[in-house]
Amino acid sequence: MKIHIVKPTYHFELLENLFYTSLKDLGHSFTPLEDADLIIAIRSGNRKELNIGNEQKFALLQTEAYKVSPHQKEDLKKYGPYPFSRCNADVYWGFDKSDENETYLIIGYHPSLDFTAKGFVKEKYQLGFIGCTTQRRNEVFSKSKFPVRSCNTWDILGGIHMSKECKINIHMNAWDKREALTPWDRITRYLHNKCFFIMEDVCDCPINQVVRFDLKDYESTIDKYINNDKLRQDIAEECYAIYKRDFDMRNILQKKIEELYNKQS
Repeated sequence: MKIHIVKPTYHFELLENLFYTSLKDLGHSFTPLEDADLIIAIRSGNRKELNIGNEQKFALLQTEAYKVSPHQKEDLKKYGPYPFSRCNADVYWGFDKSDENETYLIIGYHPSLDFTAKGFVKEKYQLGFIGCTTQRRNEVFSKSKFPVRSCNTWDILGGIHMSKECKINIHMNAWDKREALTPWDRITRYLHNKCFFIMEDVCDCPINQVVRFDLKDYESTIDKYINNDKLRQDIAEECYAIYKRDFDMRNILQKKIEELYNKQS
């Protein structure tokens, strides 16, 4: 199949590279947009603006939790309950399992993102966090006895390196407890690199061995793991092994493409 991946902003280069290498491994070729059978866009893209023909398939991966994020209020007001519907894609892949407008997409394992062969970095810090510091997150971090080292979401390699230097990496929702999406843009970095992390319990993750926490148990959860090096390493190793074995990105993308074409036939 001839595929074109629309060049995203640098923020999403990790996902672009993951899609490209996985699809290449599957034997697909890459062509200019006008010659492609399938066009894939990451985060944004519009069929009309991209000049995608009606006979071409168009898949859009969007990464926002539109149900709760305050940044999307104007889009919601202007375009309705699912702003991306104006993009006229054949399928909307997303990270929110509860959103009926989206087809849930797991961001799976690929050797190109596996940096574990380079060895472990000595843990220098207690807690690490990748993401923006919203009021909800700041309220938790500021009241905790554990200092948090943070890194911008978009600093991909910096975030990976920092995560390997931290005993515990944290993910909690930005805006609202109801936000049930899977933060694949973050946790794929942890899983690929055997980094131990804990996740707010409302988030969805298909790997049951990942440690979850309720905000009221934030401190006690950290206390349980912060000085137990062996337990953290054992859990990180197990999560990595399951991720590598059961969630290969090549298999995931092949299945999603087949579903798209079977749906349209």
